[in-house]
Amino acid sequence: RPIRFPRSPLLVHPTPPTGYAAEPDEPVFGETIRLVKGLDQPEVTAGDWLRFRLVWQADQAVGTDLTVFTQLLGPDGQVWGQRDNQPQGGRYSLSWWQPGQPVADDYAFQVSPDAPPGTYRLIAGWYDPTTLTRLPTAAGQDFVEIGTVQIKGAEKY
Repeated sequence: RPIRFPRSPLLVHPTPPTGYAAEPDEPVFGETIRLVKGLDQPEVTAGDWLRFRLVWQADQAVGTDLTVFTQLLGPDGQVWGQRDNQPQGGRYSLSWWQPGQPVADDYAFQVSPDAPPGTYRLIAGWYDPTTLTRLPTAAGQDFVEIGTVQIKGAEKY
């Protein structure tokens, strides 16, 4: 049954959307925020928009608001696209999340038109917007890999 939160137009469904299944070893940030992976668009042309959905879940109440970062990294580690924002574009702050309830969050950013063809890594993580300190994962990293994206060369006219 959907849950409606006060002061928010958001309606949260208690199970992740179809097509997104929890991984056996879900990455956990700061021992609180869990990620259920999702990647809708595994291929994109340089210069186009990469669109994807991540499903997050807080295991316990989070008393502060954090920002999500997403980056597309080339084979050499260079960033070829990125987006930072609060969950759901700031409409559903992390401090409002209820423990155990999945929250689907859609992302989009433009891949650099200069990105060479190849296999890229899509990563995501959380940081405190006041200190810019990234939240560590249970594995000690400050990001997780969401998946790989194939970049096709931009068409030349």
